Amino acid sequence: MAVTSFAFLNTNTHKDVDADETGELLVAGAATAFSAKIDNTANGVACFFKVYDKATAPTVGTDVPVFVIRVPASASFEHTFNMALGHKFTLGIGVACTTGAIHTDQQGPTNAVLATVLTS
Repeated sequence: MAVTSFAFLNTNTHKDVDADETGELLVAGAATAFSAKIDNTANGVACFFKVYDKATAPTVGTDVPVFVIRVPASASFEHTFNMALGHKFTLGIGVACTTGAIHTDQQGPTNAVLATVLTS
């Protein structure tokens, strides 16, 4: 597990330095997500960053994500979940990254994808 978290003012920053097909729990318990920055520059194909409302690490290929964010090949992308209000997750925030958009896809990116999620 390569998730780190730190707090600043009224927000928390959660980093997953190896987002892949193994689901990870970023936040245990209810939280609001404001933004996600996904760095896919190490991969020559697009990836799909998946965000789940889960109390435990998501089971990739079985659990259905709340958001699927496409990140182009060799690029970074920032997604805002309504910056003023954010998106409320009632159970917790789980994440994973695959090379296919469909929720049943289990193929991970070849190289590490870095994801940073800002929450309250």
